[in-house]
Amino acid sequence: TIGISNLIYSIPGLNLSTTAAKIGKYINEDLYAVIIDCGNVDAGTGGKTITHNISDIREIMFYSGIGYNSSDSAFNILPRVDNDITYQRSMRVSTTNIVIGGAVNAQALTNVKVIILYTKTTTP
Repeated sequence: TIGISNLIYSIPGLNLSTTAAKIGKYINEDLYAVIIDCGNVDAGTGGKTITHNISDIREIMFYSGIGYNSSDSAFNILPRVDNDITYQRSMRVSTTNIVIGGAVNAQALTNVKVIILYTKTTTP
């Protein structure tokens, strides 16, 4: 099956940025995408809460994140479930915040970015 992330990245001419942009339609509503720079997430359970500053979210259709794990020189997808608890990270997105959590021994992530696809409560 093709996931929504595969479809997003295959849209011709799509230019994702930190500025919200209309990328198409969801049913009869305009669909917007924005990338939020979440910076670094510390190791352990502390996690991080980031205010995304999107003021007019009606419904969140999709979100996904990625961050670099220097411990294994790899980019880790968010949220992530893994057999090794040190790689597990939770993530949730509300109309105001992104919350990234971690297991007791979760490894630190750097350069974390989250993409959010949403519809607006207002029309342009």
